[in-house]
Amino acid sequence: RDYYASRGLGDVYKRQTIWSSKKYSAFTSLQYVNGFFYCAFREATKHRVDINDLTTLGKIIVIRSSNMKDWSLYTSIKKDSCDMRDPNLSLTPDGRIMLLYFSRSYAVSGTKDKLCSYVVFGNDKGLVTSPEPIKINGYNREYRWLWKIRWHKNKAYGFMYGSDFLFLTSSDGINYDILYSGKQFGERVTEAAVIFKKDTAIAVARGLNNKGLYGIAYAPFISWDWKKMNIGVAGPDLLQLPNEQILLGTRNYQEQLGQTSLYELLDNNARLIETIDEARDSSYPSFLIMNNNVYMSYYAGNKNCTSIKAIRIPIIELEKLCVK
Repeated sequence: RDYYASRGLGDVYKRQTIWSSKKYSAFTSLQYVNGFFYCAFREATKHRVDINDLTTLGKIIVIRSSNMKDWSLYTSIKKDSCDMRDPNLSLTPDGRIMLLYFSRSYAVSGTKDKLCSYVVFGNDKGLVTSPEPIKINGYNREYRWLWKIRWHKNKAYGFMYGSDFLFLTSSDGINYDILYSGKQFGERVTEAAVIFKKDTAIAVARGLNNKGLYGIAYAPFISWDWKKMNIGVAGPDLLQLPNEQILLGTRNYQEQLGQTSLYELLDNNARLIETIDEARDSSYPSFLIMNNNVYMSYYAGNKNCTSIKAIRIPIIELEKLCVK
């Protein structure tokens, strides 16, 4: 059933299930290109792969809609013995659809696991290139998970984790240079989202035991300052409203484990605005802003079956709830 939280949005937002297959669908990314909304996600039978049951391996699915109501399959990507997850859609400066995703090859006897992010490009008619692994100049370690990128001044930026926690940049989405290495953490830092306010980069990352980390850097983004946040974080995404307030979408660890929630980001403090879904397994939102509305995709359900959902919230309603 639909769930409306009580913090102020009430029933002003519209929500619907856009994909349901009686499987475990999760890890969403939302984009708008040339008259179509695109939503990418992983579909599998479980959140985590069971190495003794390779039917639990996931594939990437991308669906699209012209009206956020009627959705059809755009493409799917699957490879034998590989688990694919965490797709990220973006629009390149030259107008192409870029799909970034992570793939792990589950070793057959005598072979070595491969853990790497891949990139594929498409247009209105479908994918037009073959998946290509990302390349990092001067970096030879194999485990490279570029979780999410954002384009800024014709360059892609994003945090990679795996063997190391790195901030990368690229002009083409495939070949990357290292701007920053987060070796000072002394702990594993994973999923991180970045947003830009002119020449300032702001990031939220998932630290050890889901600890939230807030980072800030100034062009050319080679040095980052980090602070601990007042909330836990998992699967974060960031959005800047027209009044320059920044929204954080993530899993809510404060009130009830697992719920997708909206926060206002106030430096390293996050103020809860709205709990979006009551499902105990729900997160990995993705934001899109257009036509005076904020659109958000996310997944929700239980450990055996989750669906992909999308909501639309008028910007004016969100701005009313943010601290002036």
